Amino acid sequence: MHIKDRDVLRFVEELDHVDWSHHNLVFLDEVSFDNRGMIRKRGYSLKGQKLAIRGDFQRKPRVSVLAFIGWSNDCFDTQGTFDRVEFLKCCQDFAYTKHNFVRQYPGSHSVWILDGASIHRHPEIVHFLRSIGIVPIFLPAYCPFFNPIEYMFGYVKKFFQRHYDENSGRDLLPFAVHTFQRFEHFNIGRVFAHCGWNVQGRFDPSGPMSTEKRQVPQFWRECVEPNNTEDELGFDLIDEECGGS
Repeated sequence: MHIKDRDVLRFVEELDHVDWSHHNLVFLDEVSFDNRGMIRKRGYSLKGQKLAIRGDFQRKPRVSVLAFIGWSNDCFDTQGTFDRVEFLKCCQDFAYTKHNFVRQYPGSHSVWILDGASIHRHPEIVHFLRSIGIVPIFLPAYCPFFNPIEYMFGYVKKFFQRHYDENSGRDLLPFAVHTFQRFEHFNIGRVFAHCGWNVQGRFDPSGPMSTEKRQVPQFWRECVEPNNTEDELGFDLIDEECGGS
């Protein structure tokens, strides 16, 4: 992996030419889940004894999600396998949603930050976004730490590992949808700041590019689980709202 300084400078200059605040920004990306990634990797055992996990593992179909996230806890997700046509359709659905999240620039949610995937940069996608008054800006290559949604995906996967019961036999899709809905109340502000998006409307790449700050910040539990029911070992009792049977 090699981050090009010229690409980072290009990104910063494009942002400098746009009059933006946190309320203008939308971050979007695709993510996929399967039940292999939901298996807990940590547990507890008596001192001196090996920890053994027993279960009936059955691989289930992969769930793909295109997620949009904004400053004011607005979260929109759609399921499917994404090619250029499907990606364009999902962007249209979000832009024209009845909740009226998206306005023409310089309105709310009018500056979209995307990575450099080929389907994102396709001329048809760029033309559509600009035609409805949205300003698309593409992240530098190999810089996911500039994108708050990447950290959000990390928090979602942690939640999966904590709450998904492999032996339940439940489908992944309803569980994934429910998990994303829980994150609608997540306070994204500190993650924005961690990624360099200052509240003053300036982007500072120096912080996120430092090696120490590329780790996932531990902001998620105070927002996702305000009423913590953990026992002294850190295990959580899963109620029906969290997907219990």
